[in-house]
Amino acid sequence: MKKPFNRLQALMIKAMAEALFHNRKMAISADQVVENLQEHFTNIEGKKPDEIRMALYGLLVVLGGPFFLVASPRIRAKLISRRLQKSRIDFLQDIARTKGVILAGYYGHWEHGDEEENFDNPIFADLDFELPAQRDRSAPGERPVRRDTRRDLTAKYLSAMAPFRKKQT
Repeated sequence: MKKPFNRLQALMIKAMAEALFHNRKMAISADQVVENLQEHFTNIEGKKPDEIRMALYGLLVVLGGPFFLVASPRIRAKLISRRLQKSRIDFLQDIARTKGVILAGYYGHWEHGDEEENFDNPIFADLDFELPAQRDRSAPGERPVRRDTRRDLTAKYLSAMAPFRKKQT
C-alpha cells in the first residue's frame, strides 16, 4: 500500500518529533513516529490526510525551509515556540495543530499483535501505564479482563462495507 506521506513530509514529521521531544529521551525513535503515522494515515479516508500533508508543507515554509530540517532539535523547538506557539495569526495557529498529529504518532505507538504483545510497549513503560490485562484485579468487585472476539471487525465485514465508505468521500 502506498504511504500517505512523501519523503519531504516524512522528514518534516521526523524533525517535528525530534523538536517536540528535544528535552527528554524518546521511548521510540523519531523514525518510528514517522512509520506509525504512515500506518495510521493509510486507514484514514476523506480530506484529512490531504489537509495534514498541506499543513506539513506550510510548517516547513514558516519554520525556515531546509534550515529547519538541518537545525538541531533545540533550535527547531525555539523556532516552533517563536513562530507558532506565540503567534496571533490564525493560519499559523491552525498549522501548529499538526503538533497533535505528531504526538499521536508517538503516544499512539502499538506493537503489532494483541494486548499481550504490548505488555513491554516502550511508550507505556515510559508513561508507567498498565494495560487492562496487566492490572491487579484481586480487589473485591473487580472483574477479570477477558478478550471477546465477537465484536471484532473481520476482513469479511470490512470488505462488505468498502463500497459504502467510498461513496461518502
